Amino acid sequence: MLREWSDGKQEALDAMLPLVYDELHRQKPHASCAANAPDTLCRRPR
Repeated sequence: MLREWSDGKQEALDAMLPLVYDELHRQKPHASCAANAPDTLCRRPR
């Protein structure tokens, strides 16, 4: 998919983004929180 996207096929990106998004959300609970991590990547107590 990356190669197709780099060749200019928008359909490849459209197919790939949901997969990447789902994988990031699957890994989120397991990610450690660094002190300088952006809030979008790290849930901190308020």
